[in-house]
Amino acid sequence: MRMSLWVALLIALAAFTSRATNVFAADSSAQASQVDRLFGSQSNPTSPGCAVAVMKDGDPAYEHGYGMADLDHNVKITRATVFYVGSMSKQFTATAILMLVQDGRISLDDPIRKYVPEVPDFGVPITLRQMLAHTSGLRDYEQLLWFDGWRLDSPDLLTDGDVLYIVSRQKELNFLPGSDYAYSNTNYELLGHVVSRVSGQSLQQFTTARIFEPLGMQHTYFRQNHGEVIRDLATPYEDSHGVFLVSVPNYDTVGATNVVTTLDDLARWDQNLYLGRIGGPELVRQLLEPGKLKDGIPLTYGNGWFVNNLGSLKIEETGAAGDAGYIAGMTRFPDQHLSVAILCNLASIDPQALGIRIGDIYLNGRVSAAIAASKAPAPAQLRLSPELSAKVVGTYVAPGENFILKIQRLPDGLWAHWFWGPSSINGQIETLAENRLRFPGIEQMDLGIDGNVSLKERGSGMRLRSTEYTRVPEYQPREADLLQFSGTYSSKELDVPLAVSLEGPRLILRTPKAAPCLLVALARDLFVGSGMRVRFTRDSRGAVSGLLLSGRWNRVQNLRFERMAAP
Repeated sequence: MRMSLWVALLIALAAFTSRATNVFAADSSAQASQVDRLFGSQSNPTSPGCAVAVMKDGDPAYEHGYGMADLDHNVKITRATVFYVGSMSKQFTATAILMLVQDGRISLDDPIRKYVPEVPDFGVPITLRQMLAHTSGLRDYEQLLWFDGWRLDSPDLLTDGDVLYIVSRQKELNFLPGSDYAYSNTNYELLGHVVSRVSGQSLQQFTTARIFEPLGMQHTYFRQNHGEVIRDLATPYEDSHGVFLVSVPNYDTVGATNVVTTLDDLARWDQNLYLGRIGGPELVRQLLEPGKLKDGIPLTYGNGWFVNNLGSLKIEETGAAGDAGYIAGMTRFPDQHLSVAILCNLASIDPQALGIRIGDIYLNGRVSAAIAASKAPAPAQLRLSPELSAKVVGTYVAPGENFILKIQRLPDGLWAHWFWGPSSINGQIETLAENRLRFPGIEQMDLGIDGNVSLKERGSGMRLRSTEYTRVPEYQPREADLLQFSGTYSSKELDVPLAVSLEGPRLILRTPKAAPCLLVALARDLFVGSGMRVRFTRDSRGAVSGLLLSGRWNRVQNLRFERMAAP
């Protein structure tokens, strides 16, 4: 999944305009024309594009293909085009798990090691329930393999065995199970193994027999062989500076990804989510029920779906799901019985934001009205005094350093840059009072008399909690300071070492087969780069002895490396 619902809603808000609030707009041709305009840049014979379906009451109300399924052979996208749907696969793995619970063959509170003993014993049990909600603490295998020199998607082939191998090497978790949220593909990959080992069938066989065939989803299944020929399958592309390049996911893994499907099949699945034809209404309720942390803090993620309430408007969506050049998304407004499915073969398209906008068209402005109503009111036009403004500027870190806040003073006011892992968002700070600020239109920051900051975090799992951030001294390293980090670092949890070197005035980290990564200092010993955060560690004498490596969206946290002795 590439984007949380929270981020998508913020993006969509900027594009909405106010309309009346009837449940459905009356003129269907006008609705179709508005949808067509959203895909104007893909509606030509020289671009990949999308297949789009709008479903009312479980039945297709509008379906259309935009762009080309195959540029080499001039094949257009139609309602029958088959697409790979990435992390939309997770809901089907979750359904299979819930079916086994209904059958009395497993319990959601069973530990994963009961069925997959290849998972290391971390000293605490990890339950299937925690894995369904991404609160297990298991590190994400895709990021682990990327750190280990793998070129995912293309050209390296990834198998279930490869995933089990890298998971079996792990010595630590991101966090104690149930204590936090971090999206991890490892959870659903392992749940796929649970289904196959308990049922005696492959995940493909089980889901085909128990889910897809009973619903008449004739073109939907877990693809187990990346080389398999699939009729009407769209070719996936990436946009490289205006040139379309083929980008194929070379995955033979199932559970977290690898379902192929069509619009018509997804319409049948959407109808089942209303009627409960397979599994019954109780299974559907469980499937769409968000998880929560051990301390009771609720999430908006559970079992392959994000669920969010905007006032009285409920939204269920899969997120922007994709691998390589494929990207897909499904957005549901269950109380209005309206759903949108978008399947694309161009990685740069954002189906999540588009799904929200299409929902707004068919609900005649109710989505944009709900988003606008949920947005915090504009603050009074207050200006911090120069003294307090200067006091606020600085870098702050949360416990564990997974969240970092950097506040700067620019000519037009204070700006904040908020890092979760190396991922980040930034914007201009709004002033509410002398000691109360707001992170760009989203969260409130309270300035303590001790000079520290309290910020309510909203992570990608949409869990909300107040966290104390501590100011750290400013760090402007010279070349001599950076030189001490140079060296080679190895990990007992990966196969290949990392190399850190000073090249001119810049500190560079190199991983096998990847482009060199510039490390930018945020604080003493703390750096961020493209796709990674690095905390260098020191021994009792103060010498650099290793580093802790973390990845995007905190899917891998504090992977330990030790500095190797110089030859």
